[in-house]
Amino acid sequence: TLIAMPDLMILPEPADCGAVQQKMLFHCKEETGNRLALLDLFAGFLSRNHEDPAHDLVIGFRELIGMNAMEFGIAYYPWLVTTSEEAPEDALARFSNQAVLLDELILENDQLLEQGKIQEDRHAETRAFLEMAFYQVREVTENVDKVRLTRQLKAASPKFAQLLAQIRKGLNAMPPSGAMAALLSNARWIDGRWVPSTHTLLQSVEKPCVSFSAQEEKDLHQPLSLKSINTIVQPSPISPELTIGATTWEQATTAHLNLKAEVADLTIVASSGNVPT
Repeated sequence: TLIAMPDLMILPEPADCGAVQQKMLFHCKEETGNRLALLDLFAGFLSRNHEDPAHDLVIGFRELIGMNAMEFGIAYYPWLVTTSEEAPEDALARFSNQAVLLDELILENDQLLEQGKIQEDRHAETRAFLEMAFYQVREVTENVDKVRLTRQLKAASPKFAQLLAQIRKGLNAMPPSGAMAALLSNARWIDGRWVPSTHTLLQSVEKPCVSFSAQEEKDLHQPLSLKSINTIVQPSPISPELTIGATTWEQATTAHLNLKAEVADLTIVASSGNVPT
């Protein structure tokens, strides 16, 4: 059984998140003994702060997570950039489509009214549907001027376009534990090891929020504290692959896991993820 709580990332302080994650590990080991906690790093959409260790998110995570039940947890960093937030241009196109749909609904309603032979109660469903459609289109119409203004500002100001792109990136940043739970839930026990199903599709994932150097990856995978963190990396900016590689915190009690799964137009390849035996 896998336990993932990506919603913990909305808690106000890292300490709050760490306290709950400690309880997750305690539950997996002491209360059940057969569950695995998938852990996200608080503010994992940010890069590490090597100049100020007191504010480095990885060091903070390792300190707050404690020392108990390490073999029952897997941590993932960084977060993933998704396509969940709609661009203004897409919103404007969607509004145009809704306007066309509304015209069709009005025409259909006029035809029904002209028939004059259908009883009033049989119009109830159509009337309710039309009222909902009119409300939705009015709601979109109120925002059309804002969408058009945003598009004009983007065309006139490259800095505004860059700022808007950064805001969208932040809104689209998602903790990876939920996605990894979906991948790992397809695992099958074969010849003494967990083997996830291949070609598992995740929608709307673009890339990791943060890139790493080789030295940074080494520190994440093989720290002196033994609290390794699974890194999600892209081999190159134009590569279609994402690589997830690391281990649970105590390899001695784990079975090896090989993972390959397609993620939208990307491929996630994990060569050394592990789960408890």
